[in-house]
Amino acid sequence: MVECQRLASFNSVGLALLVTAVRTRRIQFAIPAGACLSPYVLLHAWAGVFTALIKLPAEMAAAVLGLWLIVVSLLVG
Repeated sequence: MVECQRLASFNSVGLALLVTAVRTRRIQFAIPAGACLSPYVLLHAWAGVFTALIKLPAEMAAAVLGLWLIVVSLLVG
């Protein structure tokens, strides 16, 4: 059940990023959307996400914080 909730949260973030990418016509939002919408993402795929966000410091900080929150939630329970 918890795994389905995590997958649903990734999908909602991915859909929001995809809509933003289409509306603004910026690839910086489309690249992270692909990682969030994929059912299986390898560790090295997140490097592409961060590369796409390198010119957007607030979005980069949010992405790093979000991934750390996921890691902590997986470690805790």
